[in-house]
Amino acid sequence: MKKTVLVAGICALVLAGGATVNAAEEAKSLTTEGKVQFSPEGDDSTGEVHTPNEDSQEGEEPEVIELPDQGNSGAGALRIQFVPNLFFKNEESKAARSVSNVNLLKYNLKGETTESVIAPFVQVSDGRGLTGAAAKWDLTVKATPFTATGADLPGGTHVLTNSTIVFGGSTLTSDYMTSAKAAERITGQEASAKTGLATNGTASVSVMKTQAGKDTNGYQVSNVFHDGYEKGATTYAGGNTSGVQFVKPVGIAPYADVDYKSTLTWTLTFGI
Repeated sequence: MKKTVLVAGICALVLAGGATVNAAEEAKSLTTEGKVQFSPEGDDSTGEVHTPNEDSQEGEEPEVIELPDQGNSGAGALRIQFVPNLFFKNEESKAARSVSNVNLLKYNLKGETTESVIAPFVQVSDGRGLTGAAAKWDLTVKATPFTATGADLPGGTHVLTNSTIVFGGSTLTSDYMTSAKAAERITGQEASAKTGLATNGTASVSVMKTQAGKDTNGYQVSNVFHDGYEKGATTYAGGNTSGVQFVKPVGIAPYADVDYKSTLTWTLTFGI
């Protein structure tokens, strides 16, 4: 059965075990059986967002981070751990084609106030205890048209029709794994996402999913939209990255000093 969620899943742990010891007049060696079972559904869980790790941190406990007002998180055994807002750099208004890089996200380590920056990323946590076909999942995104509203606009609205969002950069990471090992379990955005997601409210593209025949059980996996991302080492010019870009086509001159807004819908599909 195919299930589709924006905030997905449920999980529980059920421990079962038993042992029998027979008394005897003489000491003897006995054998017992140990057993543990985990059900695929049960209590809800939310977890915490982790900084996508760098390769040198393989096996180390990841850092918990907070990204206030930078995106959204879900709940469940299989969950959207984090998906970002995509706010793009201001560009000059012109009728010619224009390309705008995405602004960086601001985050801080849990319990601290010092801010750091990172390219937008998506993150999924999986604790369902499933293997095989049932363990598959796919994270997709779609966007409504970028639209400005205001009394000063002709007709009260203006739409940047035929615009696209290009997810060009990609670095796959996972807790307790190197990027190379993460790539054995997940894939990043599909080719059409790198070409451009049409912002028409209906088209969608995959930005991260499980590899064929693989699962992500027990892991938190991420796709950072920046080529060659390394935590604590990557520098960004001008507070933005070309890993995600907004492309306005030729022939439309945006009105200046108004916000063009879109609704991004991130969907986690599982049990495919």
